[in-house]
Amino acid sequence: MHIKFLKHGTGSAQRAADYLTAEHDHKGQEREHIEVLRGDPTQVAAVADNLEQVWRYSSGVIAWAPEDQPTPEQINAVLEDFERVAFAGLPDDGACWTAVQHGEAGSPDGVHVHVLIARTELNSGLAYNPAPPGWQRDFDPLRDAWNAEQGWARPDDPDRAKLVQVPSHSLQAGREDVRQSITDWMSELAVAGEVETRADIVAVLQAEGLEV
Repeated sequence: MHIKFLKHGTGSAQRAADYLTAEHDHKGQEREHIEVLRGDPTQVAAVADNLEQVWRYSSGVIAWAPEDQPTPEQINAVLEDFERVAFAGLPDDGACWTAVQHGEAGSPDGVHVHVLIARTELNSGLAYNPAPPGWQRDFDPLRDAWNAEQGWARPDDPDRAKLVQVPSHSLQAGREDVRQSITDWMSELAVAGEVETRADIVAVLQAEGLEV
């Protein structure tokens, strides 16, 4: 199981909410299972989009490997722990957030729960960031504790290391091979939540010195 916050939050929260509840994923494939586990995505988006600050929302994902097969009870318990960490110090009615599950146990893509959080404390109206710089210090121990207790796949397991760069030999191959390598790479980053828009893809490719 992996917990990750994404580098988004200045655009339209409604677009983000629409994506979470859409019948098709970023590859155009129909989602086999969509379930709202916490909150109301439309309501969270409305609150976030009415904030005057630049960073209006935070988004993240809690993802399980296909072999983990978490039960609904386990997913709910993880969300309860996530809520305690993300909103520590806030009153019970101070947070505005939603959690949407994609996929079911046994799915070849595993189970993913996407979270969308309006960056404000509802009672005071003050800005609130649930994942400030260094958020890993708070959420990695939560992740590690659950993985150790349940025997779930660890993202830091060397045996599970994934390709994070286009292999140099692929860039020296034929045109179609290069296209497929880049497609596979971008698909992997999208599933991991690293890229969501064309601008994200362009930024990643340019950072690797590739001409777009």
